[in-house]
Amino acid sequence: MKLTRWQFFCVMTALEVCMTIWLTISPALKAARQDSWISMLVGGLIGVGVGFLMARISLRYPDKTLIQFTEIIFGKWLGKCISLLYFVTWYSVSAVVLRDAADFLQTVLFRQTPIYILIAVVLMLMLYINYRGNLSTMGRFGEIACPLLLVVIAFTFIFNFNNIQPNFILPVFADTGIPSIVKGSVTYASFLGETYFIFMLMPFLVSKKKSTIDLFLIIVTTTITVTLAVTLVIMIYGPYYPANFLYPYFFAVRFISVLEFIENMDIWVILVWVLAVYLKLSLYMFICSYGTAQWLGIKNWKKVIWYFAAIIFVASVLPPNIALVSEDYAQKLWVPYIFPIVMIGIPILMYVVGSMRRKSFANN
Repeated sequence: MKLTRWQFFCVMTALEVCMTIWLTISPALKAARQDSWISMLVGGLIGVGVGFLMARISLRYPDKTLIQFTEIIFGKWLGKCISLLYFVTWYSVSAVVLRDAADFLQTVLFRQTPIYILIAVVLMLMLYINYRGNLSTMGRFGEIACPLLLVVIAFTFIFNFNNIQPNFILPVFADTGIPSIVKGSVTYASFLGETYFIFMLMPFLVSKKKSTIDLFLIIVTTTITVTLAVTLVIMIYGPYYPANFLYPYFFAVRFISVLEFIENMDIWVILVWVLAVYLKLSLYMFICSYGTAQWLGIKNWKKVIWYFAAIIFVASVLPPNIALVSEDYAQKLWVPYIFPIVMIGIPILMYVVGSMRRKSFANN
């Protein structure tokens, strides 16, 4: 199982763009209003710093996954406990993303279909690509999904050109200020923290030494795309009205009407978005199953896939409504706890302790 540089870029960009463009615009608008585009740029800078840190840690142990190098850094039992924190994060995020995707599909396309049916269908597809294929299969799938996603998003900008009102983005900075802009950047920066995939993917990269540059390009591409998306939303609806939307960008796509001929583009955006979300969920299934197998000492990681599928099926069906999934998890767990602890605090600790141990071994 290997990923080329292009495949790594495509897979990571697709999974970053598909959710950030859907779920981070509304929180940014609520906090920074017409300066939300600045919040996205600030969030991108934070994301670059976090991604650089994670890449540096992984490059110290290029042939080992998180489960293996945490035991080298902290010792067997403490290392296993730290790995367990990542498992809790990965499993919970998988369930949340799966439920959010199913809720969205039910809202816009399959209103009479029970939510558990949609979840089961997506799970079966995830099982297929993981069990019948492997990480390389996801890489090839990413080569299709990522360019399609970026092209479709680009077309939505072009076709909405006649609908924009540039004055909606004014005044710049005067009505908000630094605290509001930084507050609006946190949710987006936390989503970029999913560069923690590098902890599990590094051993499978063909060009390990260039992974830092690749992560930088991934974050820059995602940030440019999301910044343009939030700017588009503001220039169509203004900074206040779309802040109450669950999916502001989706409503901007629905607004497209060119000569009453090019309309209903939302179906194409939904189709490509589903491909990207499917890739994201499949990758989560891989890192959870592969990592769990390593943690438990199971040689065949594909045996764990079935347990993973059962766990996240139950976890994704349990929440009673979409607000609990999309908003409560993000604002009450993801941003205040998972982002600062799992994506910043623990990696800094890994880097510091790992550096001290390396110096200790060098002196001996």
